[in-house]
Formats: sequence, structure tokens, C-alpha cells
Amino acid sequence: MPHFESELLSIDLLGEWQDQSDPDVSSFVNNATNEELTISIGQFKQQLDARQASETAWGLIQQKAAAMGQVSGGNFTICDAVQPQPAIPYTASFSGYDKKNLVYVKVSITAYPRHFFSASYYLYKSVGPSAEAASRASAIVGSCRHKLAA
Repeated sequence: MPHFESELLSIDLLGEWQDQSDPDVSSFVNNATNEELTISIGQFKQQLDARQASETAWGLIQQKAAAMGQVSGGNFTICDAVQPQPAIPYTASFSGYDKKNLVYVKVSITAYPRHFFSASYYLYKSVGPSAEAASRASAIVGSCRHKLAA
């Protein structure tokens, strides 16, 4: 099980993942299984309360889903979306399928008062959404832990 560690991030991934990170984004690919994991951490300009953090994270989720819709030429279908009640930390997510490009996607964004953490999983050459793909995506996204204090 490859383990990736930085001053901001700790990840345990199953299989043959390769680190392709750059200074702006942490990115990992598994060519054997056609998977990609992209992680980013951002700072808010001001400290947010639970309501503001939840609204901001949900807005980011909506932007990512809309971007997937544009990339797929309108062939992106949301499989599920989670919008919990405001809390700190606040985690919102969605998964979906791009029929045009054959890509299954899971995105999770966790917001804290001063920063957010985004994990995006892509399964390329997917034949469609499945329980197996959803389970694997959840496990991979769940293996990402960021180290910034709330």
C-alpha cells in the first residue's frame, strides 16, 4: 500500500499509484486501473462560521458539478450528492458519471473556518456508475487526510 506524506497531506492508497503532484496540486494516478486522484487545499480570505463554511463548500461542489457538465457536453449525470447541515468541519460531496468521456467522478470538499480541502477521484474508461466504483471511490477519497488544524 503506497503511503504519500507531505507537510499538509497524508494518503494511503491501494495499488500502484504514482505521485504526479506539482507545487499547486497534489495529484496521483494509477495507470493500471485508469484512476486519478487530485487534492487541493485552499485558504479563505476571512474566518467563516459554520453556516458560511457550509454555504461556501456547497457552492464549490456545485461549481465542480457544473464544470463536469460542461466538459461532458451535457452528458454528465449526478448519481448522488450529500449536503449535510452546517457544522465545522463541513463535508459536502457528489458523485456522477460522464457518458461522453466514460468517466466516473467523486468529489468531496471539507470546509473549516480558515481553509478547505478538496479531493476529486476520477475513474476513466468506466462503463457506468456501479456499487463497486462508488465503494472504491469512497475508500480512496476517505484515505486522504489533511493536517491543517481547524
